[in-house]
Amino acid sequence: MNDTMTILIGSDGEITTPRFAGLAEPDHPGGQLWHIRELIDSAVPHGVEAPGRSGLVFWFDGLAYGRARSVNVIGSVVVADTFELPLQVVCGPLLITGGSSPEPRALTSAGVREAFEFLDLEPVNQAVEG
Repeated sequence: MNDTMTILIGSDGEITTPRFAGLAEPDHPGGQLWHIRELIDSAVPHGVEAPGRSGLVFWFDGLAYGRARSVNVIGSVVVADTFELPLQVVCGPLLITGGSSPEPRALTSAGVREAFEFLDLEPVNQAVEG
């Protein structure tokens, strides 16, 4: 299993674990967050660190409402549950990485399993289950 992954919850509710190599390459022509921008199709990604010691960062399109992106029902529930808030509406894809907002990191395969457990999500396939 590839050890440089993240969790992506698409607007359609599909949960995948795309490869996340080169996440923090400061010399990339697209800038440090190029891979995040690419995966969530956003020029302005916004990252919010999950509470506690989870080590997870939730990334979404900072311009989602202005771009009239579709509501991400699964992503909205995950955010509301994780942050213990009334239901929050997340529009567009939701990307979950490790690290922090200033320094995001890819998740290892063990980190993906722990994140699925922490977020109370079902694994997308047997490889994620371990």
